[in-house]
Amino acid sequence: MKKTLFFFATFILSLFVTAQSSNKVSELGLVFSNADQFGLTYRVGNEHALWRFNALSLGGSINTIPLTSTLNSDNTLNSANSLSFGISVGREYRIPINNLVDFRYGADLSYSYSRNYTEENSDNINNFSNQTLVNNTPGINLVFGLNFKLKYLIIGAELKPNFQYNFGSTDTTEGTNSTEYKDQTSLLFSLSNLPVQFSVVYPF
Repeated sequence: MKKTLFFFATFILSLFVTAQSSNKVSELGLVFSNADQFGLTYRVGNEHALWRFNALSLGGSINTIPLTSTLNSDNTLNSANSLSFGISVGREYRIPINNLVDFRYGADLSYSYSRNYTEENSDNINNFSNQTLVNNTPGINLVFGLNFKLKYLIIGAELKPNFQYNFGSTDTTEGTNSTEYKDQTSLLFSLSNLPVQFSVVYPF
């Protein structure tokens, strides 16, 4: 584990060295992964190295479910709401393959937050229950991908192996019992079965 952390730290420090170039580049656009994760991206630098800022992306999209209720045959009222978001800041480098395609690599420092609340009520007050689950996940993402340069847009695809630390809590209340609190922590390391993150950006 210590060797893995040392590798990540050394690699990221080497990436955050600013490269010199006279051609300034700025890009603004959308990023998305799967069908329900999307966000905004802004990149600034030069044609070989750029700082990248993502909001509401890769495990950090905002999905808010309004409080909804359904009444079943047991006269039980169920409701749920959730909120999640994420941000990341990083550095990427680009190597031209030809006039239309660039290979890119880099790393991001990321943070995501999620909160899920569920509640169940029935005619019997003793059957009331609710649960709140909160997760905080800072992490380090490596970036490997391709850019396809069109006339006015750049289409990108990237994989992001990651090392993350998750900490959070679960609060559960059932009937007239006192609320039960549980803390949880975990280390996550993903190198395979990664979703592809796509981007569509406008350079200016």
